[in-house]
Amino acid sequence: MFFTNALERPVATVIQKQLQRLAPDLVKNVRLEDMVAYTLNRLPPKYVASAAELQQARQQITQQMSTDILLTVTEAILKMHKVPRRLVRPLPLAQFDAERELAIADLRLVLQRDDIDWRNAVMRVQEAIEAAKLEGSDWRQRWQMLGRIYKELTLEPGDAELSLYPVERGEVLVIQTHSRHTFGKLADEPWKVARSALRFFPI
Repeated sequence: MFFTNALERPVATVIQKQLQRLAPDLVKNVRLEDMVAYTLNRLPPKYVASAAELQQARQQITQQMSTDILLTVTEAILKMHKVPRRLVRPLPLAQFDAERELAIADLRLVLQRDDIDWRNAVMRVQEAIEAAKLEGSDWRQRWQMLGRIYKELTLEPGDAELSLYPVERGEVLVIQTHSRHTFGKLADEPWKVARSALRFFPI
């Protein structure tokens, strides 16, 4: 399937011609793709599904929409000049990602666990709540111990996850990595991992 908005190329061409007529100082902070997006969002789309339809649509655009395109392009240039790219609000998904990272950073600080990331945040909070109910004040010491081991291993936040699993003779420390680089770093020198862990495990 082939779909395209027949307005894209005519709009980009008009914008380029208009920019060439303006002083460089007026357009130094303006990007072509920003103005194309601004203009296309304010004009009715002309989607086509074949090369023949594309050629026909562009002819109609030239005959019927030249004035509308020019007016909207002029509006786009004025708008982008007043609000350069660095001041434009981020896209919703980018803003969501930024807010998520801030929330995860706050959660790491509160729980003292740098192994918390977007993959395991909900699970870690649930574990903390359950541990606080079952173990009382002891849960905080165990969590802080895992946090200290994580820092001792010189891992970046979110590189891996640390967990304790009960066995007959005590508990086993489980490290789950999220990248080959982190796995290689830990697997190349297992004695360092063991030494770092044993420094904080209670005797």
